Amino acid sequence: MQSALERELNGLATRVRLALRGHDRGVILAFLLCLAPLPPVMLIGGLLMLIHALLLVLGRLDRREAAPIIIGLVIATAYAVLWVHIARVIGHAGPLQTLRDLSGHIFGLPQSTHHPGVDTVADRLWSRPQ
Repeated sequence: MQSALERELNGLATRVRLALRGHDRGVILAFLLCLAPLPPVMLIGGLLMLIHALLLVLGRLDRREAAPIIIGLVIATAYAVLWVHIARVIGHAGPLQTLRDLSGHIFGLPQSTHHPGVDTVADRLWSRPQ
């Protein structure tokens, strides 16, 4: 006998399968890769989405694939912008200072005193240009 949770999950899986049945498998795969916040994975997903967008423009894909392609490209672009910003902050503050600041924010440790000439991640993220 199935539990109530198992019945709900089976029903959800069936609804998802029916909703995705009419979509191109490549578009679905590329969309799922775009959702991953890891740079190599999302960049591969974004590249696949660009290829699918080209196929859509050339008329080789159905027009209903446009929404997942556009949404996937927006998500991959947003993640790329976020990772570029994170890389710039880490590069400016230095990796060790970044780890100190992040551990202080996560674990609620008191912030260390600022040393002359050393920018912290928090100062870099939340300070406004002078």
